[in-house]
Amino acid sequence: MTNRMLAGFADVTLSAVPAEGAVPPPDYLARCRELAAGYHMLQQQLPQERPLRAYLLFDAWEGNPLAAELSEQWPEAVSGREAVPDDFYAGREDEAPCLVPVPDDLLLDADSDSLVQARAQEALARWLEDTSKQASQRLARQYLCAVLFSPESAIRVAQHLALLGFQYVPGSHTARLFRYQDPRVMQRVWPTLSAEQQNTWLGKTQAWWSLTQPWGPIADLSATEDSVTPAPVWFKAQRCAASAVPATVPPLNRLMNATQWQAAHSSPVGNRVWARFAQRGIAAQTQPNAASMTRLLDKGQELGLVDSNLQDFIWCSWRPILQSVQDGIVSKPIDWDAPLWRDVLARVLQALRDDPDAGFASLFEDREQFA
Repeated sequence: MTNRMLAGFADVTLSAVPAEGAVPPPDYLARCRELAAGYHMLQQQLPQERPLRAYLLFDAWEGNPLAAELSEQWPEAVSGREAVPDDFYAGREDEAPCLVPVPDDLLLDADSDSLVQARAQEALARWLEDTSKQASQRLARQYLCAVLFSPESAIRVAQHLALLGFQYVPGSHTARLFRYQDPRVMQRVWPTLSAEQQNTWLGKTQAWWSLTQPWGPIADLSATEDSVTPAPVWFKAQRCAASAVPATVPPLNRLMNATQWQAAHSSPVGNRVWARFAQRGIAAQTQPNAASMTRLLDKGQELGLVDSNLQDFIWCSWRPILQSVQDGIVSKPIDWDAPLWRDVLARVLQALRDDPDAGFASLFEDREQFA
């Protein structure tokens, strides 16, 4: 997902940032306490000689609205900031993903009850609330991506992330910059990875926590500065126990198969399609649910469709549902494996191969009469 894609909703969403100094809602403070408790639980599982460290994973430092507050309140933590050493960002390291040690004040255990801890947790809760509002906009850039727990130094973790971010496209010799830090990318692909792949992704990192990203119909594209966004639960990616049966460990830079690679890059398309439904005033209950969207994405990607053609494929697949709502009848999305629709699809795909500049939607409209 490129930064250009991340800016794609600028014309249909409003910035939603709480007023400075606002007291964060209790559910975000609860997420902070859960984070601290998770850290201490993981710490107890490691040998005493290997203390666990926690790092904030940021999408970038340049332009990061949290950079100033962190620098002012926790300069010692910021002095340990480590940019991921990626050649793509050579000479402009502030634009690279980076790690900042989590200030100790944010990780005090539940028995600690000090003003310093309370203020620190309020700051983190505000950051989480801001991040959640960005996530609710679906394609808005999120600067605070995750919290990583690892016994390794920031330098070692950053070196591992640099390798993770240099992925070869499955079935090719082409390498691409992989946005592992984006929680939308990570959360779409993580459930599809095997235990060995998940451990390879993490390296020495014990856990990778991020706020759960929305994946489903969009009810309303508008947002206001004082709108309330309930705190999402933590998405907790953690190391799997070693299997008694030796397994093949995939190379870090060839981590995913084709299906997993597609899943990792499916979030922008799915969210743009849901936005398209919402922009046209289609109720959330009439839009594809999460499972339906995932199935249609899988089918479209299986056909080799990408970008706008993939979006059009999903839209056209759902047209019978939209028509049935208008007509007051019950219908289903197009079954592309049914003989009549399979023939129409073959005609459309052939026409698209003959004229790559033609769009799937217009070609479908010209040929759906054959169904």
